[in-house]
Amino acid sequence: MCARAENRIAVVDAQSLEILASIATPQMPIRVAMCPDGLSAYVTCAAAGALVAIDIAGRRIVGRHQVDLPLAADAASRQFARLGPGSPLPIGLAVSMRTNAIYLAATMADKVEMLDPSDLNVVRRFDVGGEPDGIAVLGPGL
Repeated sequence: MCARAENRIAVVDAQSLEILASIATPQMPIRVAMCPDGLSAYVTCAAAGALVAIDIAGRRIVGRHQVDLPLAADAASRQFARLGPGSPLPIGLAVSMRTNAIYLAATMADKVEMLDPSDLNVVRRFDVGGEPDGIAVLGPGL
């Protein structure tokens, strides 16, 4: 669970709803996606312009990807521009169940990045326009 205003995520027991741990993150954690093996989680930190990788067992950040994309020409006038001035605003997030590839929507850059989960490096970029956010991964090759 993301606590955006507190810059942390909470690890919650799904049965009891007890908070088991709290992990500090960069500014404005907004989405969480689990790796299919359950060992890692990824969190978009919108205002910081970053994605972090979290080791579930160790309950700590083990990697960071800084989203380095130019903002769309009209980004400053968009509704959510105030959430992270100057940030490409990474929000949408999905992990492929087949390949573990990470898909990250950079809302203010109008792009989606595909990241390699082993090192969080960019594999591909997609110019999608329209302030991308929600992502789902379907298909045998994804």
